[in-house]
Amino acid sequence: MDCQDKKVIILASASPRRTEILRKHGIDPIIIPSNAEEILPPHLTLTNLPEDEQELVDREAVEYLAELKVENVASSIDTERDMFKGKQIIIIGADTMVFKGEKLGKPRDKADAYRMISLLQGDSHKVITGVTILKLDSTCDAKNLETREKEVFSCETIVRCARMTEEEIEEYINTDEPYDKAGAYAIQGYFKKYIEEYVGDFENVMGLPYFMIEDKLKQCSR
Repeated sequence: MDCQDKKVIILASASPRRTEILRKHGIDPIIIPSNAEEILPPHLTLTNLPEDEQELVDREAVEYLAELKVENVASSIDTERDMFKGKQIIIIGADTMVFKGEKLGKPRDKADAYRMISLLQGDSHKVITGVTILKLDSTCDAKNLETREKEVFSCETIVRCARMTEEEIEEYINTDEPYDKAGAYAIQGYFKKYIEEYVGDFENVMGLPYFMIEDKLKQCSR
């Protein structure tokens, strides 16, 4: 049996962008969205720290949420189901945030989207995606740490936005695009005309740095 046939890949996310990225690279995941309450502990909400400390806190924040999503899904799956029997189960979870002096998740409403785009326009910001990959066998108890293999990491991309007029911001936030995106924009969507440059991985900004997980997904259980 081919190595890939022995795997079941679960995406712990309802994000169509993450599904699109995996399918683009030949992986058709089972979608099981996490229903975990995504609340950061106080020490991971800190801002205005020295640069090195802030970088560490920002990365830990998205890694924490990615791990939270994966553990939530892992605790809910039934490894006795026929689709899982005799196979290695790989659960992928990710969380993306935009950082510009504060953590920018998905906007709550139009006013919040306006605030975020106003903050980002005409300047650079960073986008960090935290990723957790959990591997377990179908015969394993998902809660048994001795039968699990877990990797947690993150990827950063620097993005620079063009200056925007108030009219351009209003026009953009009146589309449907901003409201399920970290930082209120989609780098691959309508907003791409306002992207002057980026340094790092493009798919990371979309929500999943595939190049960092590719090798891990090719590995078979031993």
